[in-house]
Amino acid sequence: MRIVAALLGLGACRTPDPSNALLGDRDRHDVTAIRAHGWELWQRLSGGAWDAYTPTEQLFDGAPAARPRFRTPRPFREGDGLETETLPVMFDVVFDPHATAHIRANELAKRSHLATLAAMPAFPSDAVAVKLVWYAVHARGLTTMPIWDGEPTYTDADGNPDRSWPRAIAVDPERDTVPGDETTTVTLEDRPVVAHVVPLSRFIHHALETDDEIASARGAARDPTLARGDEVALVAVHVTTKEIPDWTWETYWWHDRPDTGRFAAGRPLGIHGAAASYLMDVTYSADQPCFNPWLEARFPNGTQSNCVTCHQRAVVGAADYLPVTLGRMRADDPYFRGHPPTDFVWSIAFDAR
Repeated sequence: MRIVAALLGLGACRTPDPSNALLGDRDRHDVTAIRAHGWELWQRLSGGAWDAYTPTEQLFDGAPAARPRFRTPRPFREGDGLETETLPVMFDVVFDPHATAHIRANELAKRSHLATLAAMPAFPSDAVAVKLVWYAVHARGLTTMPIWDGEPTYTDADGNPDRSWPRAIAVDPERDTVPGDETTTVTLEDRPVVAHVVPLSRFIHHALETDDEIASARGAARDPTLARGDEVALVAVHVTTKEIPDWTWETYWWHDRPDTGRFAAGRPLGIHGAAASYLMDVTYSADQPCFNPWLEARFPNGTQSNCVTCHQRAVVGAADYLPVTLGRMRADDPYFRGHPPTDFVWSIAFDAR
């Protein structure tokens, strides 16, 4: 994967302080400052810093040092049916050295130890966790990929899974440059769609190289034809940092028109290359929508959901992560009775063994 800046850690670039200006930015609703911090994180991370982070499998499954295992987004029940991902979308979760050390030192990967805790030890203020969302792209030919444009019509109580998005692009892995007006007709979930053709070089991407990695991608993408040399393109990223008690929450996603709309606001000129093709949403509070279309739009009312509100439901013994809504839950909510919160970290709630 990308090795440029692979050893770069956020802790070396910023000295987190829970009493710092971020809380003031939150309390003043200073959207410009909050977004500036989000873009600063993206600029530091998108060069590949997460390549040096510890995969979930090493922390919770004791797997040997290796590439993270790709996983399919969790299905969920909606009415009488089961909503499942049907496109070649997969994800992995990694933790920076500070978060990794905290999980190991406090034995938070052991379900038996979690059961003894009256309260979860809070992560240190320099901890960072990253969720990376990938889309499989074959090395030959064009790969159809849906694009979320964020029209108001997308707000739907039934959810907007990626297969329902009306627009798509065609990813070309064989050319580094493509004329800006080039289009082709592709098929998206049995629908013909006129798609903008874009080169794979517009994405942060990674070639599948090892047998284990290929097997993992085949399973997660439900595509047995994936082979060495095929790629995974980064379509979305969740980043959370413990710089404030409720963590900061930044989420990024790829777009073929990355310079328009409110999710592009404030991107510095210093972000260039493939990293400049990503939009961002960010929040420090539970009271406003903050979501990623590749992850939350599929949920009922997902485009009106909030990262804090979702992650506050991460508790020991959690059975599910829905509903995703807005607003903080009361500390004495029955949901928490007998289920200590895991400091907003779903990996502890779901992956501890």
